[in-house]
Amino acid sequence: MRKTHHLLQFAAAVLLLFLLPLPCSAAAPDIPFAKSVILYDLTDNAVLYENNADAVLSPSSIAKFVTGALSYRLLLQRLDESVTITEQLLKDAPKTKLKAGSQYTFRDLIRLAVCQRNNDAAYVLANACSGSAGNFVTEMNRFAIENYCVVTEFTNPAGLEYGTYFGQSSALDLVSLFKNVIANDGFLSLFDENVYTNSGVKMTLLNKGMTDTVGYCRVTLCTVCNHRLLSIVLGAESEEDARECTDTLSGWVNTSFDTVTVVSKGQTLGKIPVKNGAKTAELELSSEREITVFSDNAADVQSTVRYEIHLFSEHAEAPVAKGDCLGTVIVFVGDKVVGTENVVAAKDVEANSFSLAIYRFGEIMHERKMIATVSMMAVLFTLYFVVIHQKNKQRQILLTRFRNEHKDIYKR
Repeated sequence: MRKTHHLLQFAAAVLLLFLLPLPCSAAAPDIPFAKSVILYDLTDNAVLYENNADAVLSPSSIAKFVTGALSYRLLLQRLDESVTITEQLLKDAPKTKLKAGSQYTFRDLIRLAVCQRNNDAAYVLANACSGSAGNFVTEMNRFAIENYCVVTEFTNPAGLEYGTYFGQSSALDLVSLFKNVIANDGFLSLFDENVYTNSGVKMTLLNKGMTDTVGYCRVTLCTVCNHRLLSIVLGAESEEDARECTDTLSGWVNTSFDTVTVVSKGQTLGKIPVKNGAKTAELELSSEREITVFSDNAADVQSTVRYEIHLFSEHAEAPVAKGDCLGTVIVFVGDKVVGTENVVAAKDVEANSFSLAIYRFGEIMHERKMIATVSMMAVLFTLYFVVIHQKNKQRQILLTRFRNEHKDIYKR
């Protein structure tokens, strides 16, 4: 792992380039010092603020969040099952908060691990899911890779700093990990008790913790103007500073940013030729839904909007119904893709009479019942003609035989 450390840092930096922020003119606010900070818009997949987001640090208590998320997935059908804590389930745990003989549901244990940072609960979950903490850590690292983490590596289920190497992660990696995990509303409901409001902004505390190596960390989900923002603060000097970083950044977005429409629902995007149309040779194309971005500068956004239309065919074939999907549109603000939407027909286009007759006949012929009926009729007609042909053949044979037996009659 040590030998690839610099390579992984470089990979994380490259990944950050693909998460370019949208045009932004509002000066970023002054926030308390932290080793690494990122504010990410989950709705638009855009970085709104970052400082040293690719710094590689110890995962700290975030490991317990991953333990809870992975356990939730593995124990989904057993969440409300009651489990008695045993010495085997507490193997390798600090054993400071849970005692053998006590009972909990798996749902409660997950909540203890991720919401109350209970180290014992993290180890109980690991042992229950995989038989040992070591096996579970292997699953945790596989889980991180599945969620597109580049530098993340865990060494134990609770993020405890044992030995000389404590594992590693980065704020950038955690964006990839958290945004996929919290997409599960069932798992997110575990944090209902951690919801609070800051200057009108709904905040959900997902994780916080502290280690001597990193400092204070805090991960928060914020909702501003119907946008879900993920705030990750790593390495603050105090718990108060970590919270102030998050609250200041969310307040900055709430007062400076707004939703800017870059493509409206029904907006005309272009035209496509129509074959066999009754009254028109062209059809207008429009967007099925609107596409918006989150920015503090609508003028800059609108001046750099462009889009690419990719159609399924070079022409449309009448009849066409309003709303029929004919392709997709990719919308850019500057060089960043901000959305993809279906391109649909803006109106109905009827076919000309002859084409319409052919079209409707084709529709009828493609009906399953009609195909079955026609097939059956074809079989019956075939059998009928075979029977008639056989009868005619037999009749001809009998007539020929009769003539041969009564040649004298025909001679007279």
